[in-house]
Amino acid sequence: MGTISSAASRIRKGVVPALTSDTGTDRSIRISDDGLLYWKTPGGLWVRANGLIWTSYGVRVSPSGDVNGGNDTFVLPVSIALGSEMVYLNGVLMVPGVDYTITGLTIVFTVPPMIGATIRVNYFNADYDMTYMVRHEFPAGTVGSGNTTFTLAYAPIVSSLALFLNTFAQMEPDDYTLTGNTIVFNVAPPALSDIRAYYVRPGGDAYNFVVNELLTPTPTGSNQLFYLANTPIANTEQIILNGILQDPTTDYFISGNAITFVITPVIGSSVRASYFI
Repeated sequence: MGTISSAASRIRKGVVPALTSDTGTDRSIRISDDGLLYWKTPGGLWVRANGLIWTSYGVRVSPSGDVNGGNDTFVLPVSIALGSEMVYLNGVLMVPGVDYTITGLTIVFTVPPMIGATIRVNYFNADYDMTYMVRHEFPAGTVGSGNTTFTLAYAPIVSSLALFLNTFAQMEPDDYTLTGNTIVFNVAPPALSDIRAYYVRPGGDAYNFVVNELLTPTPTGSNQLFYLANTPIANTEQIILNGILQDPTTDYFISGNAITFVITPVIGSSVRASYFI
């Protein structure tokens, strides 16, 4: 239990079955695995009878710490599930053990972020059941020598895979195809590339999470307004422009399912989104 800043709250469907639902007000009541009742507010927050919010994940959370060009240490607001974090620096995914280390609440960067850098972290809270969540997996396969085929430990459940090549988000089918647990890149990753996969393995639940949705319309070089297929739960959207995580109000504004970029994406840009519904 605790408060929430830039994260939304959600209860796992597989653990917390719905009891009743009122779609007209977007409210529902569920019973948790500890036998307590929760209700969902119109804004998407799950609240217990005593008014405390049950938080299970964080999206685009800003850790505390001075971004002054010399400080390398930043602190998360809550304890997180081991290995669940995705750390972004200026929209680029960082590699654990290479770009940073994490101990408890504390993230230490290998190189201090530059003055004014943007640090965002996605994670699952410490009490979250990570049994079926796969994080930071480096798929099996030879990197270099023209190889395009890599194998995951498990076949991801539908629409749960988030794939990164050298810290840049990869999109299906633009960059790769997935069949079962086999990834085939359209272009062979160069030697020494870092490939990371994040997904839910069989037996788990996608938690109503949309991954790498292609926004409409197609970027023409003149349009700033794009649309999601659904209206996300508040503050859960992750907008990826040409492989880089975008920051709300700085890079875009969101109203319902409408995304308006501050700077018009160039023609041919890849505009994707992941979010909870």
